[in-house]
Amino acid sequence: MRDLALAVSLVALLVAGFATADARVLPGGDLTVLPKGHYTCELPGNASDIDSFGGQHQPDADFDVIGDSSYRSKDSRGTYLMIGDKVRFTSGALEGRQFHHVGATFLRAIEADGSDGALRCISSTQGVATAPGDNRRCKRRAKADLALGKSDDDLAC
Repeated sequence: MRDLALAVSLVALLVAGFATADARVLPGGDLTVLPKGHYTCELPGNASDIDSFGGQHQPDADFDVIGDSSYRSKDSRGTYLMIGDKVRFTSGALEGRQFHHVGATFLRAIEADGSDGALRCISSTQGVATAPGDNRRCKRRAKADLALGKSDDDLAC
């Protein structure tokens, strides 16, 4: 009986030690989550065409972060893993897709060669995009950024 109590105590101490372990033991950085909200995805627009200035909406890539490393797309629910500034969708309709977390509400797709791709997803949690397909606010902001000399690659939307 005494040995059983000792074993239970030892297991409890080990579990408590692992529960408080720092998430930085993972290669690549901290284990974190994305801000909750709707992520509108688009390809870059054409700066000379006002109708596509803010980007070409890609509705099949849109998703909602619903908490605890979970997301919902138009077809299903799934999970993702975010380590450091890299996001990898691990199940659901977006399984296998990878993104670079560029800013608080801005993701850029990662291509097969590891470089940042053209697809970008912007969260509406801070008002950057108001709804899928509604990028008027983004267009106004992009015009102002271009007037300040930023290149099309530097635009956040």
